Amino acid sequence: MFLLRTAKCIYSLCTDCVKLAFACRYQDILHSIHLARKQNLGLKTCDGHQELLNFLRSDIVEVAMRLQKGGLGYLDDATEFEARVRSLENLKDFGECIVFLQAAVIKKFLQGFMAPKQKKRKPQSEEAAAKAEEQDEEKKMAEEAKIASAVEKWKTAIREAQTLSRMHVLLGMLDACIKWDMSSENARCKVCRKKGEDDKLILCDECNKAFHLFCLRPVLLNIPDGEWLCPACQPATLRRSSRGRNYAEESSHDDEEEEEEEEEDDDENDDESGSDNEYEGRIKCKHFVKHKLFTIYLKAHFNFSVSVSKGEGHVCSATCMLVCLS
Repeated sequence: MFLLRTAKCIYSLCTDCVKLAFACRYQDILHSIHLARKQNLGLKTCDGHQELLNFLRSDIVEVAMRLQKGGLGYLDDATEFEARVRSLENLKDFGECIVFLQAAVIKKFLQGFMAPKQKKRKPQSEEAAAKAEEQDEEKKMAEEAKIASAVEKWKTAIREAQTLSRMHVLLGMLDACIKWDMSSENARCKVCRKKGEDDKLILCDECNKAFHLFCLRPVLLNIPDGEWLCPACQPATLRRSSRGRNYAEESSHDDEEEEEEEEEDDDENDDESGSDNEYEGRIKCKHFVKHKLFTIYLKAHFNFSVSVSKGEGHVCSATCMLVCLS
């Protein structure tokens, strides 16, 4: 019995050792298969300095193109600027290009530490406005000094940058201070809330909101020359005067047309009533102007005319043939 138990223990120990050996060997086999599948185990040749140069050039060009296309800044010649950036090698030249980009951005599209401080004031009397201006003058000067100092610190950091990575970080700060959501590339009509038809989109010079020409009231046929303000940005007095003038002109024009039509219809009906006929009737309808064709129909088919009079209170039905004759 003792020998049997000893043999069983030895067998179990051997089995565990074999399993452990197989497990270790299995991991070695998997590692060998993985290495066999790899190709070009050597390190790739890489020029880190040149890659940083290429990335910085492409990012500067991308910011410039987005400014130009989105209407957020003005570049005299975008292609010339791109060619200049592609040939840059010196850090100082990169810094000058980034400072030039910052100056090309329209001030109202800057935010963060580069944003100009603008206070919206409620309408006040002239005396109150003058007092408020005097009181806020010192505060404005202090705020402008803070902004100028922050921008100057950023420009100084660009001039003193010693590495391409540092220059890239400073370019990212400029990118973060631009209001890209105001770009015309992302423009959505303020009225219909839809994109598309860029050739028929017009941007307000004050708030930079986009409007389709055919969504405005009154509709614009062409994009006007010079500055254009949306209805919300127009002065209140200008909006009132323009609305009153348009409505007055339209109403007077409509009244004149109605009077001319009534006079023509009355003259024609008087001529018809004076002619020889077998029967004369009267249409009792307030829509007398619309029954001109009906009178012609009666004259042609039944050889009698109908004198149309204004002022009768009877309303005809939808069909002109169902009018009352007396």
